[in-house]
Amino acid sequence: MLVPFFLCIIVNNETYTQMYIKKRIKSILKIELLLSILFFLTPIILFVFQDKMLGSISEYAYSDIWYLYITMLSTCGLLYVIDGVVYKFRRYNIVLGICLICVVIFPSGEWRLTHNTFAIIFFLGNSFVVTYHSTIISKQFKLFISSIVIVALSAYFIGFINLFLAESIGLFIISFFMFMRFLRIIMIK
Repeated sequence: MLVPFFLCIIVNNETYTQMYIKKRIKSILKIELLLSILFFLTPIILFVFQDKMLGSISEYAYSDIWYLYITMLSTCGLLYVIDGVVYKFRRYNIVLGICLICVVIFPSGEWRLTHNTFAIIFFLGNSFVVTYHSTIISKQFKLFISSIVIVALSAYFIGFINLFLAESIGLFIISFFMFMRFLRIIMIK
């Protein structure tokens, strides 16, 4: 049977399509792993380099390490946008990435309402994605993660923990979710 050459170009026993798919998977893997690491490390690095815990992650924009705050959150936002562009079934990540970048563009001191709006959209959007859109974790585990978020928010609102810890818990959950997606892509590969 003859196959048109443009459908099946043999290069070292691999078709061009297979090579392209492997290349796309590798790029998605890099984005997933980078996001996972950056979200996990952001609160830790900010805390360690400032040598104290501020009231919220956004307060680091006014600290001596403002450049780390801007770099880390902007990079995470950009990687979110790239993830949404590269993986067509995650177009919502474009909106979430833009929201995270806007959190950096509109600092909480001068633009409190705008800043908080984008931060809330980012965290609630991620919670929605993990809870309702994700297929990589079981329903019971989704409920467990949701309960952690509810407990963290409740602890913040009753004054048991500060906003920095509540945001850190949120970023750790996002990091965990990104890492689970990374592992899933490895298993498919």
